[in-house]
Amino acid sequence: MSTKRADAAAKRAGDDFPEIPADLLARMKPSRRGRPPAGEAPKEAISLRIDPDVLAAYKAQGAGWQSLMHQTLKRAAGRLTKPGNAEKRAAPKAGAKIAPARPRKSKKG
Repeated sequence: MSTKRADAAAKRAGDDFPEIPADLLARMKPSRRGRPPAGEAPKEAISLRIDPDVLAAYKAQGAGWQSLMHQTLKRAAGRLTKPGNAEKRAAPKAGAKIAPARPRKSKKG
């Protein structure tokens, strides 16, 4: 390709990308792409077996269902570690009758 042709091609290509004004360039910030930094306590990747209906209920919530599941588990873990909860969750005595779990009332109305 001759120099004149190359210059003309470069000029045409430059038309597609106008110059960015200095004030706009000064306000621009680099994009943050990819996974955020792990921090001091990075999360652990695990394998967990969940009933299909439970998984379907979370997935039905749409985008962010994994974060919703994490929040739910974190709240439950907080309740498990509160003082006094260990006694409440003690194993039943031999021969004791165990009442079936009651369904929880939904907060959604």
